[in-house]
Amino acid sequence: MFGWRSTLWLATGLAVVGVIGIVISVPKTTTITTTPGLRQQLRFLLEPQIAAVLGVTLLAFTAV
Repeated sequence: MFGWRSTLWLATGLAVVGVIGIVISVPKTTTITTTPGLRQQLRFLLEPQIAAVLGVTLLAFTAV
């Protein structure tokens, strides 16, 4: 009854509704005047839980 184009138009319509919802619901942010250094940005890697998850992920992907 409907062609393949109607499916794509439906997906496009849902995406537009999603973008409008995001634009409305996400609050405005202020700009950051200082840029954090590389050490500050990578500091989270020193947390044991993060390091464990990354290690297990690395082992799982290299085992495949």
